[in-house]
Amino acid sequence: MEKPMDIEEKVAELDTLARAKMMEGYENAMETVAGLFTTISTALVDGERVPDMDTGHYVDTPKTQEWGITISAEKETISPGRKEKFLKSCNECGWKIGYNKAKRILATVLGLTRTFTLDGVTYDTYQPSINEFAGRPLEGIDSLRKALEILEDKGSFLKQIFVLPARLFYARRILQSVRPYLAGLPNDALTSPIAYQLLVHGSDTFAPDFKPLPPSDVNEMWFAGDFQEAFCYMETQPVTVTHIKMDEKECEQGIVGRWKISERGVPAVMNPLKACRFRK
Repeated sequence: MEKPMDIEEKVAELDTLARAKMMEGYENAMETVAGLFTTISTALVDGERVPDMDTGHYVDTPKTQEWGITISAEKETISPGRKEKFLKSCNECGWKIGYNKAKRILATVLGLTRTFTLDGVTYDTYQPSINEFAGRPLEGIDSLRKALEILEDKGSFLKQIFVLPARLFYARRILQSVRPYLAGLPNDALTSPIAYQLLVHGSDTFAPDFKPLPPSDVNEMWFAGDFQEAFCYMETQPVTVTHIKMDEKECEQGIVGRWKISERGVPAVMNPLKACRFRK
């Protein structure tokens, strides 16, 4: 006689797998913005006034928002044939949370949103002749030397270079060729396909006031500076996977479990002088 299925045991096994798949999807999506920001834990959901010890001014960070997705598993999901499909959906849920977070961070780094508020006054992240420079495409050692000079004048360093995907190979070649002659350069350039999508197509959700740019202008754009000093993610709740208890009605409907992946935070500009944007 076939042994009856132990529902609780199977759900416990599914819980372990669902958590792992959600976090895997989230982490994979977040790889595209690695190195572009610093995470700062905060208990304040309505934003935080952060003092700048060097200047005596205050940076007001935006209000945080919660982002989450819930997925349900029916009794049939426990069977081997349905389990893999469910776990794939869990992975996609985690990836979507990470992908949307990466989009919000990139919209801030690229300067598509106005999140820098100093002493109660909001500014564009990149200001002409201050930390935005036209007529300076990435073309060789002179471009990098000038970027170093600009950043050093502002008390910053050239710790990262960010380019669009179409220019990544070219940027790597430049870095490799000039590194023996110019100190203070990063080992590699950073990029993200999400950046191109945001700059060319815009985003009504994450950058509603930004007007998309022509692809020819976008591909020549590049960024340099100490991004982890310039940008942060104010986090009131780290990414968390929760196994939600079922009520009697849900059990009667054959639902054996629900899982929610969520996080709460907001990207913010802490010091725009630590980063520069260059255009052709």
